[in-house]
Formats: sequence, structure tokens, C-alpha cells
Amino acid sequence: MKFIRCVIYLALTGFWGFLVGRILPKKWFKHDSTWFSSRAFELDGKFYDRFAIRKWKDHLPDMSKVFPRWMPSKSPKMGRQTAEDVKLNLQETCVAEVIHNVLAMLGFGCVRIWSGPGGVVMALLCLLGNVPFVMVQRYNRPRFAKLYDRLKRASE
Repeated sequence: MKFIRCVIYLALTGFWGFLVGRILPKKWFKHDSTWFSSRAFELDGKFYDRFAIRKWKDHLPDMSKVFPRWMPSKSPKMGRQTAEDVKLNLQETCVAEVIHNVLAMLGFGCVRIWSGPGGVVMALLCLLGNVPFVMVQRYNRPRFAKLYDRLKRASE
């Protein structure tokens, strides 16, 4: 029964995380702020190549494909992508990173629901389940930032 409660809890936090991510004003998220900028060890996203991210990142669930009306597509519009399109993608990577970090931390609520090893395992699975999504955001953001700068310069 505690397992079921943890699953329901995690599903609800995921649902609410999705809604919050859609509601938060995108202007609050600046890709070049200290929080979202690449750290020195990340080497503008190249650090994640050590985890073969290019091979698996496109196999993760993508909410822009599940709910295309609610989320902008991350796929380029074949030569028609504007600086504003890329800026929105940059902001979406920031939102996704925040939401997945929060979901990973909220997963530790399973320890309260199911004290003992079961709750710890559920919390760790939630943490490990969110880490790849954070990695993808941090991997993609430097590329989007370079494209944004290039498109912005071209439009000026």
C-alpha cells in the first residue's frame, strides 16, 4: 500500500510540476543568469558527451511531443527559425531544468510516506529518473545560446 501511495504522490508531483512549468512566466528565466549558465566543468555542454548523451537524449519522453499545443517544439523549422523561437527554447530549457530539479527533491517525500528502505529506494529512483532530463537541458542550452546569438546578430 505504501508503494502505491508513493507512486500516486510522484504522479501528482509530476502533474503539478508540468502545470507550474506551463504557468510560470518565461520572462523570469534568463539563460545567461548565473543559475543557468554552464559551469566551467561542463565545457559548454561537452562534458555530457562523456555520458553518450547524443545516443540517448532523443529517446527520453518529450512533453512538447505529448502536448504540442501547450509546449513549443524543440525541432528547428528548417531554415525558418527566428531568434525569438530560439529564445523561447532557451527559456523552456531553464523551466524544464528547474521543474526536474524540484521533482527530484520532492521525490524524497516518499521517505515520509514509506519510512524505511522502500521509501528511500522510491526517492532515489525519482532522483535518478530526473537527472537525465536535467542533463539534457544543460547539454542543449549552450547550443541554443550560440544559435540565438547568431540569429540575433543576423536580424540586426
